[in-house]
Amino acid sequence: MLYLLSILPFPTISQTLRYLTDTSLKYLVMTKLPTLEDLEVSDNGTVTDDGVVYLRKMETLRRLRLQNLPGVDDPQMVIGR
Repeated sequence: MLYLLSILPFPTISQTLRYLTDTSLKYLVMTKLPTLEDLEVSDNGTVTDDGVVYLRKMETLRRLRLQNLPGVDDPQMVIGR
């Protein structure tokens, strides 16, 4: 969680976030980061469908890139639920 807190002040988080978990994504949504517009989550084996579902609630996101997430069946379908 400390890693997550160190990157939060920025409007763009675009890096390989290997340390994110479903709980981390839930935290991002719960804090309602008013400045987060661009998020990339890739090359992460700990994020699952449950974590991706939380991202639907982030109204400030303008760009979301989900790539190489073995725990997520179909990111587009999960976001669309």
